[in-house]
Amino acid sequence: MNRGKIIVVDGISNSGKTTLCNNLAKQLDFKIVPESIRYLEKRLHEKGDNILYVPRNKQEELRNQEVLFDLEFDKLFDANYFADQGKNVVIDKSPFSIVATAFAFESSNISGTYNQSLKFLDAFMKKAKRYKLCSPDLLLLLKANNSASLKRNLERNHQLLSVWTQESTRIKQEKILEEEFKRINIKKSMIDTSKLSPREVYDKALEQIRSL
Repeated sequence: MNRGKIIVVDGISNSGKTTLCNNLAKQLDFKIVPESIRYLEKRLHEKGDNILYVPRNKQEELRNQEVLFDLEFDKLFDANYFADQGKNVVIDKSPFSIVATAFAFESSNISGTYNQSLKFLDAFMKKAKRYKLCSPDLLLLLKANNSASLKRNLERNHQLLSVWTQESTRIKQEKILEEEFKRINIKKSMIDTSKLSPREVYDKALEQIRSL
């Protein structure tokens, strides 16, 4: 039995990550490993906003980071399990999003958490290596401009809080995601979804997947 492929879809809010994941599942029978907050909702049978909320201070941000990095390990473990069973897997978001959010939330009352997130990321990488978990076969980083992001937020069933759609937050998150994207040593592709339909995004992703 051939091992399945593991694809990670990352990007800022409203860039089309979950839509692409759902289309890969629908069109190609990919197994979806959902983003951490959805993962946690299934486990606790509770709405994500009631579990992890926008941090008001350093302690709350560090708590969020610790929980989210633990969940990211569980997600990668699940993805490897499914791939070992011969299933193709798509993971919604990566640990780099936690680092990007920490950078975006740095402020006078939440300082030093970005550096701590880098330490959590290093520990995550070491733990994954210790458990012999395979890295993803492909990272797809999605981008979207501010107007596209705001428009999509209005179309969501669950609209994001304004902090996630503020241009300052998005710019900071995107900066870190693109830096990590350049640094990571796996096959990768960046897709600007601002003017693309979900089908067009899917087609571009499919080109990359077929090249694996």
